[in-house]
Amino acid sequence: MSKTIELHGIDVSARQFPQDGVPVNVTFNVMSITELPQQWTAQFDFIHQRYLFGALRGEEWPTALSELYRVLKPGGKIQLVEGNFCTPNPQTPAVLAVQKLQEKVFEVRGLVTDIALRLPEMLDAYGFENITSQTKDMPVGKQWGEIGVQGTENLGNVVRKMSKLFLELGLVETQE
Repeated sequence: MSKTIELHGIDVSARQFPQDGVPVNVTFNVMSITELPQQWTAQFDFIHQRYLFGALRGEEWPTALSELYRVLKPGGKIQLVEGNFCTPNPQTPAVLAVQKLQEKVFEVRGLVTDIALRLPEMLDAYGFENITSQTKDMPVGKQWGEIGVQGTENLGNVVRKMSKLFLELGLVETQE
C-alpha cells in the first residue's frame, strides 16, 4: 500500500510561492513559524527549515524551535539549514566588508549572526534527540571554481537586497 505524501510550505509572504504548476499534494500557507496551527501538533514526519537567520530575532528562536518540536511527530526528523556570518571563506577584504555591514544590520535588528553555531545546544534544550551538526563553507571567488562563482553571485544578491537598508542605517553613502 502506498502512502500519499503531503508537502506544506510556509512563509510570511506569498511572494515566493509559485503561481502555476503546483502539484495537488503541495499546500502553501502564509504564516509565521512562531505561531503554527494547533491542528498541526505531532503531524509531521519531516520538517525542513532554512535561512531564518536573517528573519528571526534572538528572542524569537526559542518560540520557533518550540513550535517545530510541537508539530514534529515523535521519532520524526528535522533539518535546519542556517548561515553563519562569523567565518566567511575566503576572508578577502570585500567579503569582510560585507560581513561587517551584515553584522551591523543584524545587531540593529536584534538578529543572531552565529545562530548556526548555537542551534545544536538550543535543539537539545527543547527535547530534540540525536542531534548532528555539519558545517560547510560558502566559497566566494573564482579561485574556488564554479561553486565560488555561484557563491560570489549569491553574496552579490544579498548585498543588492540589503543595499537600501545599509543606506537607511547610514552604513554606506550611496546604494551603488
